[in-house]
Amino acid sequence: CSSDLGAIGPNHIMVTLNTQVRITNKSGVQVTNRVTLDAFWAAGLGGGLSTFDPKVVYDPYTGRWIFTTLANGKSHNSYVLLAASTSNDPTSSWHMYAVRVDNTGTNWLDFPELGFNKNWIVVSGNLFSVSTDQIYSAAVYVFDKDSILGGVSGLHTVFNSNLTQDFSVCPAYTFDSTLNDEFLVETYNGTVGAIKMFTISGTPTTPLLNTGSTIQGNIDWAAGPDTTINVNTGPQLGIAQKIDMDDDRLA
Repeated sequence: CSSDLGAIGPNHIMVTLNTQVRITNKSGVQVTNRVTLDAFWAAGLGGGLSTFDPKVVYDPYTGRWIFTTLANGKSHNSYVLLAASTSNDPTSSWHMYAVRVDNTGTNWLDFPELGFNKNWIVVSGNLFSVSTDQIYSAAVYVFDKDSILGGVSGLHTVFNSNLTQDFSVCPAYTFDSTLNDEFLVETYNGTVGAIKMFTISGTPTTPLLNTGSTIQGNIDWAAGPDTTINVNTGPQLGIAQKIDMDDDRLA
């Protein structure tokens, strides 16, 4: 699943934060001016978007950077933004797309995750009601990879009607240039050590999402920190201070 901080390509490191986008060479020397996250997307999509929660990955098989961000949280005009570099140089040009989350303005999208395989680029998240801020369902946006990389269109299929009982479904980075299916996983039930796995199959322009199957493990986990027993967060080597792990969502 996807990193919140950045990605590494053959010659560059690209760091994406809510505050800024920064590109350096592998020696850490900045190779282009850092810009705000809003400014990066405004260069291709115009201004007026309030962006947050960026995710980026480098696809070694196509030699492209893939970048997603959400825009206008808790708004009737919530958007998924997706960009693909035109080469392995992230300082060069990008194809950019904006997809409105809900044409009725009822729901907005939060908690994005990013994945890909040879056929698709997948952005997932959770839909919340604009009026009540209550969870409506998980959502999976499956983009035709060739259309995105070629700058043709933002052709995509949205799945959410069968995901009303799901939350934070996380697509995989598929580092296999021959695998047709794209896999996604979700925390299902930590008290019995179970996760849920989904599969996207079909053709690049007509993807299909299965409803998910439960995989049973033998190691359980807590859904969130245990505040009664020394706070159940991640230990660090050589230091007593622990890492805040937030909750059990896969990311």
